[in-house]
Amino acid sequence: MSALNGSATASGGAKVSNARKLGYLIPNTITAGRLVCAAGLFVYSDAATAFYLALTGAVSDYVDGFIAKTWNLGTAFGKRFDQWTDLALGIAIMYAILHREDFTANNFPLTLLIGGYLGARTLMPTVDTNGYARTKTGMQFGGGVAILGSYAFTWAAEWHVWHVAYAVVWVSIIWMWWSLRDYLRMAWWLRSGP
Repeated sequence: MSALNGSATASGGAKVSNARKLGYLIPNTITAGRLVCAAGLFVYSDAATAFYLALTGAVSDYVDGFIAKTWNLGTAFGKRFDQWTDLALGIAIMYAILHREDFTANNFPLTLLIGGYLGARTLMPTVDTNGYARTKTGMQFGGGVAILGSYAFTWAAEWHVWHVAYAVVWVSIIWMWWSLRDYLRMAWWLRSGP
């Protein structure tokens, strides 16, 4: 690093300016905000607050990736950090839903979703065999936010938003487990050799 011009040499020999280094903080700071939303879901019991925290966390998942890709600010740390905060937010949303209804037959699928999240995110951290990881995560977040919204707002409950939301969550559960199955088959094939 040169003390005179404040730039560092990247692995390819190109100089990286301080402004560029600060730019890497933008998507990672937004990602860190998702952890704050996840923590808030464990703390606040008010339905409207839980809905807004879940919505903010879900939107931040889109925004941080959009900024990182658009401005070419993606890093290996950022990808991994995003995956772990997705996991934290997903579990927090499911906790908030289970906390609302205690444990009933209605929310039993959500316990499967938590298992799917833990299994799939842990066993296939950087590999998605069918290329739709972002869609599945979006469906899970969207379904969870809609379910929390049906608790928070009477109009959402009257319109039976939670029926559609549970259907979306079920589809994402099946899709997640299917991807995990494909990943495990691929890992077994690679391990045993052709």
